[in-house]
Parts: sequence; C-alpha cells; structure tokens
Amino acid sequence: MVNEHRYPHDHGDLVTVGGKEVIFGDGFEYLREEVLVAGEDAEVAVARLSRWYAKRGRVEQGASSGRIVSIAIPQAIDPLAAVARLKTVGIAASPNHVLKATWHGSFIGTGQPKPARPGRWLNGQLKKASADKGGPVVAVIDTGIVEHSSLPNVSGVGPSVDQLTDPASKVFGHGTFVAGLITSECPEADIRMLRVDFGSRSDNWFGLVTDLALSNAIETALTKLSRIDVMNLSFGGYTHDGQSLIATNASVAKAVRLGVAVVAGAGNDGRRGDPFYPAAEPGVIAVGSTDAKGKLSCFSNVGPWVDVTAVGEDVLSTFPVAEVNAMALPESESSTCGPSPAVPEQTVDFNTGFARWSGTSFAAARVSGGIARTRIGR
Repeated sequence: MVNEHRYPHDHGDLVTVGGKEVIFGDGFEYLREEVLVAGEDAEVAVARLSRWYAKRGRVEQGASSGRIVSIAIPQAIDPLAAVARLKTVGIAASPNHVLKATWHGSFIGTGQPKPARPGRWLNGQLKKASADKGGPVVAVIDTGIVEHSSLPNVSGVGPSVDQLTDPASKVFGHGTFVAGLITSECPEADIRMLRVDFGSRSDNWFGLVTDLALSNAIETALTKLSRIDVMNLSFGGYTHDGQSLIATNASVAKAVRLGVAVVAGAGNDGRRGDPFYPAAEPGVIAVGSTDAKGKLSCFSNVGPWVDVTAVGEDVLSTFPVAEVNAMALPESESSTCGPSPAVPEQTVDFNTGFARWSGTSFAAARVSGGIARTRIGR
C-alpha cells in the first residue's frame, strides 16, 4: 500500500518509477511486479514462480544489469513473498528496491537550496578548472547537469545524460551542486556526469531510482570510460532485510576491483545503525555530514558502516541559473531537525548561479574531490 505521507506530492497518491508502482514498506521502498535474481538462476526462478503462481498471470525475464536479471511478476503477487519463497529453494533473490536522491524535506533548511553568492576562495578554485582532459577522472552518477560557466571540466557520458529541464523538481540542480563541490576540492578533476534514468517529473517528483537502474548506471560508467579514479554516488535507501542491494552490490564490487574509489553519502534521515545503501556496501566509502565546526549534522545517518565525515551542512556550490520552485527560506536560516516551517513553496530566483545546501551527498562530494586530489599525476 502506498503511504502518501512519506513523499507528499501534488499528482495523486500513486508513485511510480519507470511506469511501475512503488510499494512503501516500513522505511524501505520497492517496485511492484518485479523481483531480482542472479542471471544464472533466472531460468529456474522463472520456472518456479510460474509453477507456484500459475493462476495469477505470466512470469517472464525482464531487463538485466551486469550479472543480475529482473523477473516480471503479476501484480497480484507480493514481491516480498516471491523473494521469500525463492530463498526456500536456494535462489538468492530480492525485490527491486527503490532509492532516493536528497529528499529530507522535514528538516528546516536541509532539503531546500538557498540562493547565495560565491566567496573569494570558491571563485579562485573554480577559475582553476579547465576543459583540458588529463586530470583524475571522477564519475558522478546523479540527477544530471546544466551548462554552467564555472564548470568547464564537466561533461556527460552516454545517452543517459541530458540537461535537466524541470526547475520544479525536488532534485533540480543537485548534480550541478555536487560537481561544483568536487571541483572546489580538486579543480584538476575531469568530471564525467551520468544522469541516472529516474524518470520525469510526471511520475517521479523526488528523484527515485531503482537498484537495477543505479547498477546499470555504474556499469555504463565502467564500460564507457577507459579510466575512473573516483565514483560519486548520490542515491540511497534501505532494504527490506537490511542486507546489500543485490544489483548495485555486484556493480560496486566490480568497480572496487578495478581500483575505483567509490564514495556515497550516508543518508539524511537522522537514523542510527540502519545500513543505508549503497553507502553501506562493502568497499564503499560512506560519508556522514558535519557543520563547519566539525559537529555531526543532526540529519546525518550514523552507524558502524559510516567511514568518514566531512562538512556537508550549509555548504556553497554551483547551481543552475534558474527560477526554482522551492521554499523561500531566508539566507540566515540554518539547517535544523525541527519541523519544517509553514512556508509555502514559491518561485525562488537563483540568478547568481550559486546556492547553499545541506546533505550527506555534499559531504560525499567533498570527499570525492579530496580523493581525486591525491590521484593527480598518477
């Protein structure tokens, strides 16, 4: 059953990704009509599910990523029940979990960017950036970019990349902001942006993406780029059993084997202990957020799987020059974990091309830039 209170939106109670309904569990989300298995188990899994649920509809193989295959199941079948039943016969299976970008709108000033002007230090760092290739390569899997005069070192990879066109989206400008932070830490970085295929505003207001789609984006980066020094992942979520994402885990492991430093934000839910993926995947550098004085941000997830922290609170970076549908928070408003103010969303003008924003995604971006800096000249 869809919980309309978890992601409030203005186009009805049904949330979909890629045309498939999202089911909201207890702190985790997954797709209806789909389960994931290893490719070598797909044929047997289809046969088993077809036999068990013969009267409920057709079961067949669907899309794949790396060594993971999706299996389409009838809507009448609960994916969690199908997964549990497959496990009883020794087949590792999982629902296709749904991850999110930076949705944390319940925290004041955290989920909303605020217009800002760049300081002298940031301007100086950005002026060092160049379109000339040859520096450390940072693959950024995110929501997409817009052309920005301060980011000549950013380019797209593959057909999955295009310009963001919907300033009303909650994730508009996120990729541009992340790219600016990486550049500020390492102006020599050659940033390659992949826009993960998370759909359009009409069916995906909050930048939701599936485990399989994120895995595919990682595989695309590994295939199309001859070299990657650092990979920055900006999506995350929880799983139904607290275990790894079946598809993303396999692709992340592949990247790590190839010597890529994989960095991900620890999540912005203020939760303790619960692993947030892909940050909690083995081999991933999970980054929590602090304020400028080093105090842990109230919104930052914590747990033994978090490796490092970096300043991710009220940070300054590049943002699209656009009028954006957002809360008009005053410049002085700091990030807190109290209830959101009763401020209606309205058109906010980001005509400076810069913003202040908070989140573990941005702490992760700073760590990615720092790691890239250590790989200059390699």
